Amino acid sequence: MTTSVWLTTQRGRRHRLEDRGGWGLQCGQQTRPCLAAQAAGSIGVWLMNGTTMTTSVWLTPSVVADTDWKIVGVGDFNADNKPDLVWQHQAAGSIGVWLMNGTSMTTSVWLTPSVVADTDWKIRGPK
Repeated sequence: MTTSVWLTTQRGRRHRLEDRGGWGLQCGQQTRPCLAAQAAGSIGVWLMNGTTMTTSVWLTPSVVADTDWKIVGVGDFNADNKPDLVWQHQAAGSIGVWLMNGTSMTTSVWLTPSVVADTDWKIRGPK
């Protein structure tokens, strides 16, 4: 089964995050990186030149132990002009953000509210 989420960049370009039972990719445009998350919990970044991967780098931390946590969005949540990662726990409904410095998480914070009581509600990008 394939599930997809559309994300929109600041320039209004839409990109799809897909889970095809293995790796999910969220790609920027041209030289922006692709964020890759594996079903087993590994997280990495593919540095791109157009549609060609030039380098792959693991995030720090590089693994999420609880694979019910899924990356559901990217945005700048602390106004440092660097992309941060939005996470949602698929079973518990918890929502948090990794504040990032490049490929390293500097701090994790809860959103307010930090839990969606009805876990049928999921964060999704625009379609």
